[in-house]
Amino acid sequence: MDRNPSDDEVLRSAKNVVHGLKEANGELKQSKRILQSELQMASADSEGLRRALGNAKRSKESALRSLGEMSS
Repeated sequence: MDRNPSDDEVLRSAKNVVHGLKEANGELKQSKRILQSELQMASADSEGLRRALGNAKRSKESALRSLGEMSS
């Protein structure tokens, strides 16, 4: 027959579980901060690329107009 754990054993196990959960929570918070930072950088990169694409399109249109004027 299995013996019942003592109050001290139960308390020790509960403390270990709480400690593990606190560590896991801390790791999750750190991961969240890292991911938020990476998301901000990716968003900034995306905005920069969007602007560069717009500039490239305008340059292309300008170059095509210039070529059209030269050949006229």
